[in-house]
Amino acid sequence: MRQSQWEAPSKILNYDTLNNYKWVSDFLSLTKLERELREVRREKDRVATLLLSREDYFKRIKLSHNAIEKRRQEGLVGILAEYRQYDDPCQFFQQRIRDPVNHWMDPIPSLDEFKRAVDALPEGKISAKDREKQLATLEKKIVSLDSKLKKLRSDETVKLAKTFVQRWRHAQRQICSACNPFGISLDQCSQRERSAWKDLGIDKYLSETAPYLAHPGQQKGSQELKKTKSMGKKSSILSEGIRLSRAKDEKPGQGYIAANG
Repeated sequence: MRQSQWEAPSKILNYDTLNNYKWVSDFLSLTKLERELREVRREKDRVATLLLSREDYFKRIKLSHNAIEKRRQEGLVGILAEYRQYDDPCQFFQQRIRDPVNHWMDPIPSLDEFKRAVDALPEGKISAKDREKQLATLEKKIVSLDSKLKKLRSDETVKLAKTFVQRWRHAQRQICSACNPFGISLDQCSQRERSAWKDLGIDKYLSETAPYLAHPGQQKGSQELKKTKSMGKKSSILSEGIRLSRAKDEKPGQGYIAANG
């Protein structure tokens, strides 16, 4: 399994603004409110499509039927006024048969026919009054949530955090152990960053079958570098000690001869 590439903080967008993680609480509030708003809107859509009781449904049909009849009557008055001077005032209707354009003149079922049809339907789920009441309550919730969200969304840091969190989720999906946004093992990170990992739900994106190992980070690299430098220093001291010891055992001029052949 390959080790992930470590990315410097400078490569993570707006890390210098977000690395204190003080925005986590507001970001979580924003996420919660957005989720709640989606749920309330779905509920409003559901209530709006509930089938009305047969009684209330027929009341609406009656209102619609009366409106159509009124338009038909007004239209008929206009037509008769236009054809009043002709010997055959009803020729308009003969013309419609040849060229049916004005469909508003087509006959519709009577109210009695509508009533018999509605009575044959299954009973509805809710009365018109209750449905309107529920819709009004849900609309108030939507307005309230929108107001709270507007305040949070205006916070520039919270705006930046959305992309930052998405970047962290993406990194965690690729790595088989807990990591920070740069792919560094969370064990090497601050307590503040470890808490943010849990609070932001990054743990949900962790998969033990992911293709990469977390990077050990700079801490391990620094320790290895320090160890290498220390070993180099000891080696230099030892070499100098051997040189001095050899010089002590050499006869005068031997070193010169050895050095110059």
